[in-house]
Amino acid sequence: MRKARKKRERQVGVSLALESLTSIPAPRVMDFGSGFGFYGFAVLEGHPGAHVTFADIREDNLKTVARIVRMKGWEKRAHHVVVRDEKAGELKGPLLLDLILAMGVLHHTPYASGIVENLTPLLRGGGIFQAMLYNRVYQRAMESIAGRSLDPAGFGAFTDPRAGQLENPYSESYDERKARELFKGYEFMDVHRSHPFYDVYRFRKSGKE
Repeated sequence: MRKARKKRERQVGVSLALESLTSIPAPRVMDFGSGFGFYGFAVLEGHPGAHVTFADIREDNLKTVARIVRMKGWEKRAHHVVVRDEKAGELKGPLLLDLILAMGVLHHTPYASGIVENLTPLLRGGGIFQAMLYNRVYQRAMESIAGRSLDPAGFGAFTDPRAGQLENPYSESYDERKARELFKGYEFMDVHRSHPFYDVYRFRKSGKE
């Protein structure tokens, strides 16, 4: 965890998330595709009034998240939910979110537009959707190594090589135009080149609370 915190792309992502919550006393945040919860934990640690929902497709990841939450004494400010639908269509909530984080998630699915569409109703008007996405430079670099053009399956094999029984069947690269299209209907805020291969985008949902 300490080593991960030192990565520039992680530091940029956390800094932007906390910046987005500065003026909100008790923000509600979703860490979508949370994995082991790095970004959600950083929000809980950096903003004492924040409440975070960890959402992930893997129950084992969420069990690890729950164990760390108990160790840190964050039970009243942290929740978790298993994502079973590939487009996240089952996620509901009576309380609107101030920030959705999808850091290194949407580029690993062909259903990114469906996920954004289904998560959008959970975000309050004026709320922020922050996403870290692989960029075109990364794909061109992997194509140079491969000596051929790469489809999502081929690109995925380079971004996340098979480890034991685990393999990544899909990766997709984005430029600003494509990211704006993914978040069509949102206000584009900014993009940060946090790493040669990753870009962090922020989009604001139109409308008021």
